Amino acid sequence: MIKILLYRPAKGQEYWWSKLVKFVTGSDYYHAAIWISGYIYEETAYFDSNNKWISGVRKYKSAPNGDVFSLRPGVIVDEGAIKTWADLKIDINVPYNFPLLFSMFFVYPLRWLWKILKWSPFKSAVFGYICSEFVDYCLLAGGVDLLPNRSEAYTVPGDIAESKLLIRETT
Repeated sequence: MIKILLYRPAKGQEYWWSKLVKFVTGSDYYHAAIWISGYIYEETAYFDSNNKWISGVRKYKSAPNGDVFSLRPGVIVDEGAIKTWADLKIDINVPYNFPLLFSMFFVYPLRWLWKILKWSPFKSAVFGYICSEFVDYCLLAGGVDLLPNRSEAYTVPGDIAESKLLIRETT
């Protein structure tokens, strides 16, 4: 079973990155991940317990958390293909796409222009992914295009919440 996880900051715990994402995208969601059979897969950057900087896709055992979304009944997804694709990104150590993150003020507000031009700055194959782009590509690998009229390269967490193929679960 697959779940899409979207995260909002808790009241009083809005950090600079969540404020930045909210400002640029207009969405309360600042992070996205995917849950598959007991494991969360996410594209992230963080300091580990040894204060070592880690960037890239990670997988860890966890229950679904945050705002949980599931695929609508009748939407067929290949979970094995998603796991294979995500695990490959871990194996080859695909980095977090910091150039895209830091250029969000320019890139995200102009998504409409990139669509018209049929051109995408910051192709994921070159720089890596950001969290929501990673989730969108995971589902695409499993045969589900969450946002058929949008480029995966510009997916933000709030876009995923708007997908007609998802249902928000009550928590």
